Amino acid sequence: MSAALGASAHPDSAATLPSIVLRSCFPPPTHPDGSASVSPSAVHRVTLRHPGYDDRNNVLMVLQASDHCDGGIHHATALVACGIAAGNRWDGFFTKLKTGPRIDLPSDGILPNGDYYFHVPVSESEDDCPAESPYIYPIVPRFTDWSFPHNNLPPSWATLASASSDLNVPTRSSGGHRGCPHLSAEREDWFQRNVMDNYVFALERHRVGAIDDSSNALLLRSDIHWAFDQRRIVFVPKSSRLVAHVMSPVAELVRLYHNVQLHPLKGVPLEYLFTRLEPQGKSSTMRSASPIDNGTTSDASTPATSEVYDASDDAGLRTKEPCRLDRLRVEYLEKERQRSDPEGFWLKEQTWARKAMDSTLTSAGARRLYEFMGADVLDDP
Repeated sequence: MSAALGASAHPDSAATLPSIVLRSCFPPPTHPDGSASVSPSAVHRVTLRHPGYDDRNNVLMVLQASDHCDGGIHHATALVACGIAAGNRWDGFFTKLKTGPRIDLPSDGILPNGDYYFHVPVSESEDDCPAESPYIYPIVPRFTDWSFPHNNLPPSWATLASASSDLNVPTRSSGGHRGCPHLSAEREDWFQRNVMDNYVFALERHRVGAIDDSSNALLLRSDIHWAFDQRRIVFVPKSSRLVAHVMSPVAELVRLYHNVQLHPLKGVPLEYLFTRLEPQGKSSTMRSASPIDNGTTSDASTPATSEVYDASDDAGLRTKEPCRLDRLRVEYLEKERQRSDPEGFWLKEQTWARKAMDSTLTSAGARRLYEFMGADVLDDP
C-alpha cells in the first residue's frame, strides 16, 4: 500500500504534468480601412512663414502633414491655425513665394508638403500705414494674449456650428473613460477675461465655477485623454464633419485616429473645442513673442526649447525662449531701435551690460547696470 502511494505522489513529471502554453502577441492596432489615406511619416510637414521677415527668423509654425498618403495638410485647418496666430484673421491666404501668387485651393483641398507664406490683407485700422509689400501684420504667439473670437468663428467652424450641435470623441472600447476638460484649471483667468462662461449650460455657474461645468468637459478614454491634454490630438471640421486631427508625428495615433469622424454626443459647445487650436500649443505662460506689441505683457516663463539672443530683453543677456515667434519680435524691435537710435547708443549699452554681468563693478557701475535693466535706483537719504 505504501509503495503504491509513493508512486502516485511522485509521478513522472515529463509525462503527466501540464506545461505552460504561450500565446502569440497582439498585432499592432489598426483602423478598419487600413489607414491608406493618411501618412504617419514624420518627414511630412508644412512650414508656415510670416512674409514680412527674413526667412532665417520668420517661421510661424510647423504642422504635421498627415492628411494625404503622400503628405499634405487640410487647407482650411492650416488657414485657421495661422489665422489664430494673426489675431483671428480668417481672410488670410498662402503663397509659395513671398510675393508670389495666391494659392487657389478649396477649403477641403490638400496643401502639399513644403514651405508657405501666410498673408493677410492690411486691416482697415491700418489703412494709413506706409505701403509695405508684404504687409507686416502683428501676431499672437501665446494663449494668454489671444482674444476669443465671439460670434466670429472661422467659416468652416461657423458652418459646422449651424449644422449640428451633436459631438463626441473616437474610442476603441467602452471602458476606462474619465472626464477631460477643454481648458485646464490654470487658465481660469483667461476663461473669465474672455467671458467664456457664455457657453456653459448651468446658469448658476455663470462667472463662478463655469470652467468646471460639464459642458466644458469631454468623456475620453485615458490614452486619448493623454493625447488630447498633450495637444497631440485636436478636433477640427473637415468636409462639414468634426474629425480627429493628429498634430504630432506619432505613427500609431495617425493610423488609428487621424481624420476619424466623431460619434454624436449632445452638449459640447464648439467654442470650447475651438480653444484647443490656441496659438503655439499648450503653454499658457510663454513670454510674449509678438513682433508688434499688442499692449499685453507678461513676466511668466516656461522651459525653453531653444536658446537665442533676445535683444529686447531688459538685461541684454542670452535668455532661453520657448517659441520661434520670439525671433520675429526681436527682429522687429531691433529695426525700431536702429530707426530711433541711429548713433547706436543702445547697442553700445547692450555690449557694456553683457561684459558688466561677468565683472566686478563699482557702485557707479552697479547703478548703471540696474538702470539699464529698468530698475529705479534711489539715492541714499
